[in-house]
Amino acid sequence: MHRTLFFLLASATLPALFASSQDQNLVSKTRDRVRANRLTPAERKFDRIGWAPTITEALRLARENNRPVFLLTYYGNVATGRSCGDSFNLRATSLNDDSIISTLNQYFVPVYRSWDDLGASGDATPEERAEHHRIVQEATALKIKMSDVRIFLLNPEGHPLPASLGMSDPFRMQRGLLQTIMELGTKAGEPLIKPKPQSVPPSMPPGSLVLHTVARGTAKGNWREYPAENWTVLPKDQLADLLPPEPQIRPGQVWSVRDQTARAILTTLYPATEEDSRKDRNIIQKSSMKARIVSIDDGIVVARVDAAWTGKRSFYPGREPDHHLDVKAEGFIRFPVDRSDVFSFALATTSAWFEDEEFVGTVEDIKEIPSNP
Repeated sequence: MHRTLFFLLASATLPALFASSQDQNLVSKTRDRVRANRLTPAERKFDRIGWAPTITEALRLARENNRPVFLLTYYGNVATGRSCGDSFNLRATSLNDDSIISTLNQYFVPVYRSWDDLGASGDATPEERAEHHRIVQEATALKIKMSDVRIFLLNPEGHPLPASLGMSDPFRMQRGLLQTIMELGTKAGEPLIKPKPQSVPPSMPPGSLVLHTVARGTAKGNWREYPAENWTVLPKDQLADLLPPEPQIRPGQVWSVRDQTARAILTTLYPATEEDSRKDRNIIQKSSMKARIVSIDDGIVVARVDAAWTGKRSFYPGREPDHHLDVKAEGFIRFPVDRSDVFSFALATTSAWFEDEEFVGTVEDIKEIPSNP
């Protein structure tokens, strides 16, 4: 009798114990992969520069503090590594040099703006666009050499200086910066803008799920000095796309994430390539994201997520998409049994290839990211 009762109780608890173990292994394994793929302090030296938020603000600070301006304009988003080649290389070389970082912080008002920001649909104000146009016109009149990626040194009154800087040559850039401050008689001081993280999530409505992607190639040399990042915002009314459609929640339940939402997440998983805008140019041939509940404990559901996408992408913009992408990932999602929210979400690639280069990609909910990584 007692032996029969023991086996009955054991058979009832074994599935729960197995689910709990599977849940714990899945969550901890995914979190370990995500943490291992986060950017290191050495890869975030760009954040140690006290960047002004706009050209107009930089010009105001320059006038008030008698400092020259270091203005960088380029294509894409250099702060996330999704930018054009020259700006990506600049961030990996000169703007990764400790002496240059110190010189910019002590003597200059640094500011960077992409052509996306300064374009008609960008976030630049008419005043900022006008100032940028003026600077370009004055530089042209001085016959200052300009390319798609431009560095302007401006005097404290905001007028271009005919300085010679080497884009990816730290020695030459430092020499040009020091020569400028010697000629102007600029005095050293603290950064006028406190350095802070530059890759930050976009503005979001309350209750949104904000996801951060880090994609790290395994090749050597240019484009692999640091990984690329993306931010994906899912508004609260879109969170239901990630959750089971049926109100009845049960262990083992399986569902497919809505295709549009799955693609928004998955197509951020690709390594750094040259980008001249912030538009997605990935071509998706096939994608899927499925979830299966592995545990329900104290009103909290944990589901395993398996995802994959295949497609094409060109390394350089404006060319035929001739590089194949083949990505597989696994992770988890945590949510309440009433499906009213998403507590956390994470993915890590198990197999990811960009043509013949393997890469690692991770996606994590912003709530999982430490405030001081």
